Amino acid sequence: MRLAVRDGYLNFYRKGQSVGRIEVTPAGELTSYIHAKYVWPEQRATLGSEYLRLQGDTLFRRQEPVARYEGAATLLAWIKTAESWSGKEKCAIDDVLDVTDNIIDLEMGQPGTALRMDMVAVERDGDGLWVAFWEAKRARDSRVRCRAELDEISDITAPHVLGQLRAYRDFIETEGNQQLVAAAYRNAAKVMVELRRCADAAGAIHPLATEIIAAANSNDLLVRPNARLLIFDDDPKDHAWRVTHAVKLAGAEIDMHTSVKGQRLVWRSRA
Repeated sequence: MRLAVRDGYLNFYRKGQSVGRIEVTPAGELTSYIHAKYVWPEQRATLGSEYLRLQGDTLFRRQEPVARYEGAATLLAWIKTAESWSGKEKCAIDDVLDVTDNIIDLEMGQPGTALRMDMVAVERDGDGLWVAFWEAKRARDSRVRCRAELDEISDITAPHVLGQLRAYRDFIETEGNQQLVAAAYRNAAKVMVELRRCADAAGAIHPLATEIIAAANSNDLLVRPNARLLIFDDDPKDHAWRVTHAVKLAGAEIDMHTSVKGQRLVWRSRA
């Protein structure tokens, strides 16, 4: 699973699906929540957005105990169910996470909107540490395809992703937001370092990226002013993307990068 540090709780993901969240109650007890569809997949159509609460070894539906939690076997069953519902884009993002250890967050939400940036990284540029944002799309996604020539593109004919990237940039550039983002990810890095220290007591498995460790101790964490577009070009027969749509997007003055499966995600500037 992938871990994301939130404001007062932790989220866990499996191939883009939120498996659950863990938090500490005001009384100091550890509690967690899991979507009911992972516990009762056969009832998915009727469960809506319902969550179950896990307290100790018991799952509660509201205040009523409904199932037992039997440790790793139960958790693995939930994970298996969650990943079976993941789409190709989220699976491609998970492939990136397998080889890119400096991703510090997934699904970063913007307050007051429904927008979520797919990935947030901490990267080193010279002597500086930067928070950087990525919006991921498959090349087959209609949201990255243009229906007009570049000099004729309007809000109606422009690909949807350009509006997304513009909204992300506006959010980042709003006065005070870069300071808030830097502070939030400095804190997230500190939490991850402490969690890694605790986990190492059981045996080191996945060491933290040096960038995340450095961010935890940085007093000058910087924030990139815009989000980049990460493209998964996974259809060798999609000539229309390469000769038409990719060319148009490349001329739209956005930062775009094509993912290569198995290679660590590293940004190379347009220059």
